[in-house]
Amino acid sequence: MAGEAKQPKGIVPTFKFNDDQKQAYALATNALFKYLLFYGPSRSGKSFLILYLIFLRALRAPNSRHACFRGARNACERSLFKLTLNQVFDKCFSGLKSQCEIRLSDMTVHFPNGSEIMFGGLDSDRLDTVLGLEYNTVWINECNDDEIDYETVSQLMSRLAMLTYTSDGKQLTNKMFFDCNPKYFSDWEYKAFKLHINPSDGDALEESEEWVSCKLNTTANLDNLAPDYMKRLTKGSKASRQRFMIGEWCDENSDALFTDTMFVETRIPLAPDIEEPEAIKDYLAGFANDKIENIRLDRITIAVDPAKSNDTKSDLHGITIQAGATVFNLKEGVDEYHAFVLADHSMKASPNAVCELIRDEFKAWGAQRIVIESNAAGSWLESTMRSVWSAAPLKFIAATSQTGGKNDRAEPVAAQYERGAVHHVGTLRPLEEQMCDWGSPASRRKSPDRMDAVVWGITELLDLAHEKKAKPGAIIINAGNRRR
Repeated sequence: MAGEAKQPKGIVPTFKFNDDQKQAYALATNALFKYLLFYGPSRSGKSFLILYLIFLRALRAPNSRHACFRGARNACERSLFKLTLNQVFDKCFSGLKSQCEIRLSDMTVHFPNGSEIMFGGLDSDRLDTVLGLEYNTVWINECNDDEIDYETVSQLMSRLAMLTYTSDGKQLTNKMFFDCNPKYFSDWEYKAFKLHINPSDGDALEESEEWVSCKLNTTANLDNLAPDYMKRLTKGSKASRQRFMIGEWCDENSDALFTDTMFVETRIPLAPDIEEPEAIKDYLAGFANDKIENIRLDRITIAVDPAKSNDTKSDLHGITIQAGATVFNLKEGVDEYHAFVLADHSMKASPNAVCELIRDEFKAWGAQRIVIESNAAGSWLESTMRSVWSAAPLKFIAATSQTGGKNDRAEPVAAQYERGAVHHVGTLRPLEEQMCDWGSPASRRKSPDRMDAVVWGITELLDLAHEKKAKPGAIIINAGNRRR
């Protein structure tokens, strides 16, 4: 507002917390926590509480700036600016609305003390404007909306830089709030707040102690809801009940053999500067966590699922590199043979380029075998490979009635992932996304080239087709052993 900033007159905040909101409030007012996620089922009071907290911060620190965002501006205007804002004014800050300047044109609220709360969307055409300011508080409502990714979140984190002091002379701790009705384990907020890994690369989240989450339940907020609200939720689909009634994350593809959790729980984190094969092997040899140690690769293979043609509309040539190693299982106190997926070089390229890449990677990794699916494209790959590198140690594996279809072949491999015997070294995002998508309606329209390659590679590496004679007392894990 124009003129001298003044403290609002006669304003005494009133808000009766439910038990879940008390817990969330305690976390939000703790200076140790900078990034806070309030999650849970619908109508649990998440948005109301966060905006109430922002009001308190704006009133406590004159001339402070706070921002409330949604993925799209029209959604922010409809749900936050026109609904939640008025609810917080009316229920918690009686008399304050008349002392503030509320502008619909730019969706801002200007307090008598000079503080400002702005509302907006993170639409691509508005993002530059949003990033042009600094803030004391940023709130992303429905942070798992399709329009919001971790890159956008990271950009907003850089704008949490405004230096402001409270009315009693203390520096206001800048904070970033998020809320959502959880959807999938693959969503960025689950990885950041629950797994404490960086969603962009899968490595450990820096300063993870600043990231905290709190679940707010609809059942704790029943006093503010229609009597039949919960009953109506029970009539929704399984997916909608999981999200809006239970309020927990789940697998994106209900028919998935592979889930994001499989990769996350067994991943071997890899720093960006460790790129060369020898450096990666040295790193693995010295790696240890709370599950395994002493990873010394003793057999490396390159698996290839060749595309039928080099047409621009054809599938990729699936090319993965994997290795086996006997590791010490710290939990069980025994040695076990595990597989490690080292790289995914799947590509569209000419036959010569494909074979040259296979040859170069084979030599760089010191591999022992090239495993090729002998489909209709296998013949061109063999002939070209022999011309590029006549000594190439090729092994062909045929997709037959005995090996079954793609799903049959993938099941024993999925079982190995479930028992923690397969590890991805670093984040192999395109491969992992394709594996998680397998089984969905969309996946039936396109061949899972990357997945096929890694399935053949792990099948051969761990002898899941039982080509070798089993050792006495060995535990054979096949599709029938897979947990349901």
